Amino acid sequence: MPGKFIVIDGVDGTGKQTQSKVLRESLEAKGLKVAQIDFPGYERNLSGRELKKYLRGDYGGAVHPKLASYLFAVDRYEDKDKLKNLIAENDIVIADRYIISNIAYQSAKLPKSERAEFRDWLSKLEYDILGAYREDLVVFFSLSERAWERLLKKRATKTGKARDIYEKNQAYLKEVFAEYKNLCKIYDHWRELDCGDGENIRSVASIAQDLESLVLAELELETA
Repeated sequence: MPGKFIVIDGVDGTGKQTQSKVLRESLEAKGLKVAQIDFPGYERNLSGRELKKYLRGDYGGAVHPKLASYLFAVDRYEDKDKLKNLIAENDIVIADRYIISNIAYQSAKLPKSERAEFRDWLSKLEYDILGAYREDLVVFFSLSERAWERLLKKRATKTGKARDIYEKNQAYLKEVFAEYKNLCKIYDHWRELDCGDGENIRSVASIAQDLESLVLAELELETA
């Protein structure tokens, strides 16, 4: 039987990378074989390297959502066989971002009246035409606007890296966040995990505990 494919997603700065690692280590300690992968593949893929330039602003900011979507979709296509092998060889594969990021970030650029059509178009492109692997569970990290803005500032100070064209646009990120929450109501396998608000961001340990409980319950996993 193939393993279960879990995606952790949300706006930048919500701790997805940290929680993916903590979840992997915790599930491994329970006797499960777990692998991790992150998207986009900025350093490993041809399209990922172009995405890095795009997000840096090298190609300008005014790119239509459908055109921008292709770069992200092809980046995943480059990892299609790698992901398939990971799922075949492990009990669980955890992805930091996936197709849902493409849906949320790109549809947020459009008027609300056009978003349903765009979601259908992008889902067909990724899953049906490019044959992307369908996830078993998506966990959206929900964090208030004030909280993730604070975390983004903290990350930029710590790493010294400039924000990308998405991270610089506060109004746009707010719309992305709203679109994520809307998507949780649309897709049956999406779950929202509350990570705190601007005054009370939950601890890494607290979020990790709830994330693990959610994953084990939703996927009915048997541990050692």
